[in-house]
Amino acid sequence: MNDYYNSSAMDLPYYWQILKTVFKKNYKKSIFMALLVGGLTFLYSLTLESQYRATTLLHVAPKSTAVFNLRELFLDRRDPAFQSTQIGIMRSRVLLANVVERLELDKSPYFSGTKVSVLSKLKQKVGLGGSKPSAENRKRLIAYTLRNKIDIDSAKDSYLMTISLDLPDPQLAADITNALAAEYIESVESNQRKSTEASEEWLLNRLAVVNADLKQAEFELQEFKEREDIIGSSRQNDGMASQEVDMISSRLLEAKQKRLASAALYQQIVATEKGKGDLQGINAIQNDLIVQSIRKELLELESRRGELTQRYGSEHRRMIEVNSQIAAANENLQRQTERVVLAIKSEYELAKESEAFLTSSLGASTNKVQSLGRKQFDLLGLEQNVRTQRDVYQAFLTRLNESRATGVSVNENVRIVDPAGKPLQPLASKAPLLVVLLSVLSGLLGLFIGLLRELFDNTISNDDDVDKTLGTISLGSVPLIDDIPDEADPDIAYNYFGNHLVSQFSECIRTVRSSLMVSSIDETKRRILVTSTVPGEGKTSMAISLAMAFGQVQKTLLIDCDLRRPSLDGLLDSTPFNRRRVGLSDLCLGTASPSECIHSLPITGLHVIMAGTVNPNPQELFCSTKFSEVLDKLSEVYDVIVIDSPPSGGLSDAMLLSTYVDQIAYVIKANSTPVTKIRAAIQSMLKSGAPITGAVLNQVPLLDSSFSYYYGRGYYAESLQYDAKDAGPELNQGT
Repeated sequence: MNDYYNSSAMDLPYYWQILKTVFKKNYKKSIFMALLVGGLTFLYSLTLESQYRATTLLHVAPKSTAVFNLRELFLDRRDPAFQSTQIGIMRSRVLLANVVERLELDKSPYFSGTKVSVLSKLKQKVGLGGSKPSAENRKRLIAYTLRNKIDIDSAKDSYLMTISLDLPDPQLAADITNALAAEYIESVESNQRKSTEASEEWLLNRLAVVNADLKQAEFELQEFKEREDIIGSSRQNDGMASQEVDMISSRLLEAKQKRLASAALYQQIVATEKGKGDLQGINAIQNDLIVQSIRKELLELESRRGELTQRYGSEHRRMIEVNSQIAAANENLQRQTERVVLAIKSEYELAKESEAFLTSSLGASTNKVQSLGRKQFDLLGLEQNVRTQRDVYQAFLTRLNESRATGVSVNENVRIVDPAGKPLQPLASKAPLLVVLLSVLSGLLGLFIGLLRELFDNTISNDDDVDKTLGTISLGSVPLIDDIPDEADPDIAYNYFGNHLVSQFSECIRTVRSSLMVSSIDETKRRILVTSTVPGEGKTSMAISLAMAFGQVQKTLLIDCDLRRPSLDGLLDSTPFNRRRVGLSDLCLGTASPSECIHSLPITGLHVIMAGTVNPNPQELFCSTKFSEVLDKLSEVYDVIVIDSPPSGGLSDAMLLSTYVDQIAYVIKANSTPVTKIRAAIQSMLKSGAPITGAVLNQVPLLDSSFSYYYGRGYYAESLQYDAKDAGPELNQGT
C-alpha cells in the first residue's frame, strides 16, 4: 500500500523505492509485451507494399483587377483565408468523384478490391465482410479513400501549392494528382462562367426595373409642370429672394461671431470695473501696441532709477527728473488703457446692434421666400428623383455593356506549374522506426500500468507502508513460501520453519523474534499474542513459526486460543492428538490436568496446548479468573508463551486476550487486506489498551524490491539457500 497522500513531506527515497518495486515486478511482463508488439508490428510491416510519392505543383492566386495591390506590396503576399478555401475545394467530394470518373479508378486493381488483404479474407470467413457495395457506392468509397490519402499544402509566402499522393503504383499516383489539378482548374473556369452568366441575367432584370422607375419619375415631373403652369427648371425660378436669404444668413453669422468675440472682452472689463480684477491683465489691453510701448518705457525708467538710487539720494536732481518721467509714463498708460476700454465697449455695442438688424432682415427675407409657396420645392424634389433614376439606369447599362464586351474572363493565375511524373524511387520505409517506437511505448505502457496498480493499491506492501499508514513499527517481513505446491496439505506450512531452518523464511522469522525480544529486553518472562485482521493472513503459521523460533533459545509454550476455529490440531501428521484430545478449555474447566493438555512436538522441543473441547462461548472463558490463573501458572514454568488468537476484526476475543499478554504481534498479509480494515482493528485494540508491539508483514513476494531494500537480506538469503543445499536435510531438520 502506498498511502503517501497522508504524508505532507516529500519522501524521495520512498518514491524511488516504489519505482524500483514496480520495475522489478513488471519488467519481465513489459519486455514480453514490447517483444510481442514489436514482433507483430514487424510481421505486419512485411505485408506492406512500397509507397511511391507523386507531386503536382500548382500556382493558385486570387484574380486581381487592380494595377497596384497595396496588400501585396506592403502586407502579407498571401491571404490565408483564400489558401484554406482553395485547399478545401481541392479536397471536396465533387472534384474527387470527377477524378474517379475521369481515370475510371473503380476498375483499377488497387481501388477495385481485386487485391484482398488477409484481414478482409478473415472478415469474410467470419461473416463480418458484409455485402458487396454497388458501383455508385464503390466510387464514393474510392473518393473518400483519396480524400484521406491526398496531401495538399501551400508554400510559405508564395502562391505555390502541392498535391501529393502515396500509392504502391507510381504511374497511378502521378495520374491522380495531375487529374485532380486539371479538375480543379476546370472547376474554377466553370464557376467563373456560371458567375458571369448569373451576373448578366441579374443586370438585365434590374435594368428593366430601373427603366420603368425612370419613366414613372419623368411622367410625374411633366404632369406637375403642366398642372402648375411652370416653365423651366427650379434653378431658373429660384429668383433673387433665395440669393438675398443666403447673403443675409452669411452676414448674420459673421455678426454673431463678432458679437461673441467682443462679448468676452466686455464681460472682463465690466468685472474689472466692479473691482474683481485688473485692467492690465486683459489680453486686448496687453496686446495694444501703444500700451506695450509705454510699458517698455516704464521698465527702462525703473531700471534707470534703480541705478541712480545706488549713487544719489532722493533729493538729487537726476532722481527728481527720473521720478517725474515715471509719473508721466504712468499717466500715459492710464489714458491709453481708458481709450482701449472705450473702444472695446463701443465695438461690443455696435456688434449687438448689427446682429439685431440682420436678424430682423433675415426674418423678413425668409417670409418673402416662404410666400412663394411650395411649388419650387415640389418641383425640385421631382427633378432630383428624375436625375437619380437616370444615373442608376446609366450605371446598370454601362455595367451590362462591359460584361457583354469582355465575356468570360479566365483567371490566368491558376495553372499547373510542374505536373507530376512517374516516381522512380519508393519512399523510405518507416517500418523499423515504427517497430522500435511501438515496442518502447508498449513496454512503457506495461510499466505505467504496474505503477498505477502500485499507487492505487489499498493494501500494505512493505514495511514503510506499515510505518506511514498504520502508525506502528514493523517487526519484520516474512517472504511468501513459493516452493510449496498448490495442491499440498496446508499443514506443511506450519512445519516449514522446523523443516527448513536454513532458509530465507526461517531467517525472517528469527528477525521477528529478535525484534520482539529487543522491544522488551529486560523481561525474562513474556507472553506474546499473535493475531490478524481477517482469517487467511497466516497468523497461525506465524504463531507456530515464532514459537519454534523462541523454542530454540528459551522454553516456549504455544497455546491455541482460537476456540471457534482451532488450527493447531493437525500440526504434524505424526502427532498422536487431534481435536478430540483435551486442551485449553478442558484445563480451564478442570476436567483435565496440565500433563494431559500439554503436548511436546518432536525435534523442536516446543510444547503445545490445543483448543480442546469446543466451547460455544469463548468470551466467558477468557474473562474467567480460572483462565488468568492457568496463564499465571504456565508463566512460572515457561519463559515464553505464544498465544494464537482469533482475528481481531469483527470479534472481541483478541481484545480480551490482549489484557493477559505483554506483547502483541499483529500479522498483516502483504497486498491483501485493505488498509481501512487493518487501521480500524488496530485502533479498536489500542483504545482498549492492547500492548501492540508492532506488525509483521507476512507472505511478501520475493520479487518485491522493498523486501531486500529495507532489510538488506537479498544477498544473505541467497547465501543461506546455497548453505542449505550443501548442509543437507539433516541440518535443515535441526538434527
